[in-house]
Amino acid sequence: MAYFEVNNISKSFGKTEVLKNIDFSMEKGQVVSIIGSSGSGKTTLLRCINFLCEPDQGQFHLEGELLYEAGEKLSDRLLRDKRMNFGMVFQQFNLFPQYNVKENLCLAPGLLAKEKPDWRTRKKEILQEIAERADRILEQVGLSEKAAAYPCELSGGQQQRVAIARALMLSPKILCFDEPTSALDPELTGEVLRVLKELAQKKITMIIVTHEMNFAREISDKVVFMADGVIAEEGDPERLFTDPQSPRLKAFLAKE
Repeated sequence: MAYFEVNNISKSFGKTEVLKNIDFSMEKGQVVSIIGSSGSGKTTLLRCINFLCEPDQGQFHLEGELLYEAGEKLSDRLLRDKRMNFGMVFQQFNLFPQYNVKENLCLAPGLLAKEKPDWRTRKKEILQEIAERADRILEQVGLSEKAAAYPCELSGGQQQRVAIARALMLSPKILCFDEPTSALDPELTGEVLRVLKELAQKKITMIIVTHEMNFAREISDKVVFMADGVIAEEGDPERLFTDPQSPRLKAFLAKE
């Protein structure tokens, strides 16, 4: 069984079908890029995977276990626990402007730590461990020197790298990106893509919705092409980009 499976996921908003019986799977350590025109359902699929949007039907399996089935009623606590399997990095950076970079990274782990049974006896030690992890991750994304800076003092590319670092702080099983470079000027895109390539080299499992075709071709183990709410074609990136079988994919690539 695959590491993560999306089975028969459908989603409608009113009378508009946005996702229609979506199925795909991925192995641990793989990078799956989802491509397609605006309105094809890419972001809605990613939001469903991250429990930010409730599908009308379908299932998710993770590590061979049923993670979620549409219609299942979840308490806020259980929903949060399931969501913790995924780290989400949005188009917009969504950093807290009142906190500096390191505080942005430490906030969520610190709140979760308060629920641990040993919080009162190990508070200082736990907070130190979180701070040290933040330092390591900031070094990983090349922002050690910006730990004390505030979001308003950073470039767009730096803010997006902070957002990636913040997602990594919670050690998600799958890291998800929704057009991570779409809000950036072209000259800032490269620094974010470099971080994603480094994560791929470390075998971090990732799902990336992207409009960067060259990047998707280079970094991905699998590419999924969506059109009108369905997966029109998927497969090995080299084969998919050089010899597309779907007329829709051929037309899409011809425009790029």
